[in-house]
Amino acid sequence: MDFSVYNKQYFEGGGDSNYSSYKQCEPILLELGRILVQLTPGSKSYLDVGCAYGFTIGYLTNAGFDAMGVDPSPYAIEYARTQSWSDKIVEDSLPKLEKVDRTFDTVFSSAVIEHVPEEEISDSLIRMFELTKKHLIITTIIGLPGHEDHDKTHVSVKPASWWTKTIWFVGMAAYRDLELEERFNAIPYCKQMGWSNHVMAFTK
Repeated sequence: MDFSVYNKQYFEGGGDSNYSSYKQCEPILLELGRILVQLTPGSKSYLDVGCAYGFTIGYLTNAGFDAMGVDPSPYAIEYARTQSWSDKIVEDSLPKLEKVDRTFDTVFSSAVIEHVPEEEISDSLIRMFELTKKHLIITTIIGLPGHEDHDKTHVSVKPASWWTKTIWFVGMAAYRDLELEERFNAIPYCKQMGWSNHVMAFTK
């Protein structure tokens, strides 16, 4: 896949994505960091798969956690490396994540898996699950009748039933944590942002 599509025009131009400016997402992603900490008590280390500018990594690092972010976009990585958390960000991509050489208490990936081609999703799920010691939390766009999406890089927008079958196929169904999903869905901010019922959580 050519990751150069995730360039300045994508993140800041407003023409090729659903973002008018990704920088405006910073307060949202800081809140996501707080939510992750709330949902995963006991976790001391976090991996953000598809971290973009790394705002959530910045929050987690400043809060005293061991955090690492990976993203395939050279442009996003270039921006992240101008920030105080620059040493926590690595250019890498699903499904292999070859530069991640250790495990984390919690692995999370927000609004990323829909960018992964369908034929790579199973391997991507398995790889992220390999890298977590305890929790894997994924949010994605759930395809509903009449769904329209401006972002052409969203190549795998699937209905909930498709994800359920895929999770079963890769052998992760037994680890699905519906209680954690319900706690995520019940958080007022998650409801406000439309994240509720767009999450898949797994616990080892």
